[in-house]
Amino acid sequence: MLLTANEYIALPEIMDDASVLSMNFLSMRHKGMVEILGRKGLASWHITADGAPLSFSATLDKGWIPSFSFASSGMSGKIEYIAPLGQRVICMAICMRNESVSDVEVTLDMFFDACRVMHTVNESKEIRLERRVGLSSWSGMPVFEFFDPWPSFSIALYGSESDAWSFDEDGRAVWHHKTLISAGGGKRFALFIGLGFDEVAAVTSCRECERWGIGHLRSELVDYIEKVRFGCEDKRLDMLVNRNLLFCLFFSTGITLDTEEIVSVTSRSSKYYVSAAYWDRDALLWAFPTICLADTEKARRLLLYASTIQAENVGIHSRYIDGTVLEPGFELDELVSPVIAIGEYIRTTCDTSILDEPDICRLLRMILERLGIWYDAGTGLYATFLQPTDDMTHFKFLTYDNVLVWRALMYLSSWNFSGRRDTFAEMADALKNAINKQCVHEVDGFCQFVWAVDGNGGYDVYDEPPGSLVLLPCFGFCDKDDSIYVNTLRRIMDPSYEYSFAGHRFAAIGCEHAPHPWVLSMANSIRALNDEAMVQRLCEAPLDDGIVCESIDEDTGMVTTGNAFATAAGYVVASLISFMGN
Repeated sequence: MLLTANEYIALPEIMDDASVLSMNFLSMRHKGMVEILGRKGLASWHITADGAPLSFSATLDKGWIPSFSFASSGMSGKIEYIAPLGQRVICMAICMRNESVSDVEVTLDMFFDACRVMHTVNESKEIRLERRVGLSSWSGMPVFEFFDPWPSFSIALYGSESDAWSFDEDGRAVWHHKTLISAGGGKRFALFIGLGFDEVAAVTSCRECERWGIGHLRSELVDYIEKVRFGCEDKRLDMLVNRNLLFCLFFSTGITLDTEEIVSVTSRSSKYYVSAAYWDRDALLWAFPTICLADTEKARRLLLYASTIQAENVGIHSRYIDGTVLEPGFELDELVSPVIAIGEYIRTTCDTSILDEPDICRLLRMILERLGIWYDAGTGLYATFLQPTDDMTHFKFLTYDNVLVWRALMYLSSWNFSGRRDTFAEMADALKNAINKQCVHEVDGFCQFVWAVDGNGGYDVYDEPPGSLVLLPCFGFCDKDDSIYVNTLRRIMDPSYEYSFAGHRFAAIGCEHAPHPWVLSMANSIRALNDEAMVQRLCEAPLDDGIVCESIDEDTGMVTTGNAFATAAGYVVASLISFMGN
């Protein structure tokens, strides 16, 4: 299965026969994602040459442009789905060439059936909207309009052969075109699917793209892809990195149709089980480093989104894209994620002007105030209510979370935030001492970092890939050869540990939330340990048709949970880029 997207429209499910199962967009009014489906799919093709039906061969050009080739007796052709940058349009580019000595009559039919609308935030549920279908007075071509009772959105179909459009008995829009391709000749066509608030916006979105021309739009997209991609000598690694990089860039972010604001989301694919919602951790710890490496302008805009719309409820489990609470529950790692992301941005770009933004300063002050609420003077640690998997804690003081707070305090000190360099340095030193005192225990005769403590001597030997103890050196808390850290890894990677999956082909740490090897865990080992064997293992794993997922089968490498996990894709890519740079 293939996919593509631009900032406005996503096609998360494109089949090998060129059929499109759904398309979607983000809407601030709807607090999430709106999906458009048909009865048996949204769009499909039927092509014949001299009356014989043709089949497709699917490929992915530049890692992001689905391409479907067809051929028969010297006649060849291709359909490409192009998602042009910054446009509310998907372009279908068709080119055909007749290399035979005889003329060939080709018939092309494209069926479009926008009849179901789903609202998606974690779950997809059908919306009952009034639908009006007809030919647009602006273009003479099909328009699907949805009302509730005010205009909700519209879809326009557009193409150079306006007389080829009609509606069939099932209410589907049909583009039917018959053409004779002479020997040695060729033909090109372009169809456009446009999105807008109403008929005028949808139609003129298509018309704008027609005026620019398919060649220009494709070149602009390819130029962007070439600008952001990372070169890899290993073809498998190249495909893994760059496909998931583009997936992260376009499926973990988007621009809302109604308010035209950039937003961060877990995934713009409803295949992911908590799609189209906002997590501080997912957006800022996982997706953000890759976005920052590939597109610094977008990264800065996302930091401003986090410091405005999402600021009031920072640290709360999950939110809608408008910043209001979706799932309540405090998470310490999420509270300090913006600080870590700002540090990553400055490290990558050397642009310290982000600290002069009033909203950034206000967010940092808010984070510090809320940190104080969760500080425990008796242990010197900070508590949390939920773990990085979003599940309930057994013990409220998590080692990883407190190391993340330590890293945030170190950043604040280095920035001399609010003129309090020394204060933050002292807080960081005190916290580091508390972690080493409270969170290190002797287990089976070896001193190691434990997962969590209760402050009264109780502790938990455990690990979670979304906030793993493997990552402690990555934050500068300890060295990779520190004996306590080495003992920690030995324990959680030992075959006796329930979630180590040691001895299996795709061995990596899992956890109770999803008891299979996590792809995030594979990335953790690559990032922290420069694990070349894990890189090869990741390249060999089928994942979710090559797209990063939550967890995989320990023996086959096939997806087991969390398909189309866009923010995790960013984390994996950043880890692999770091590996390639070492």
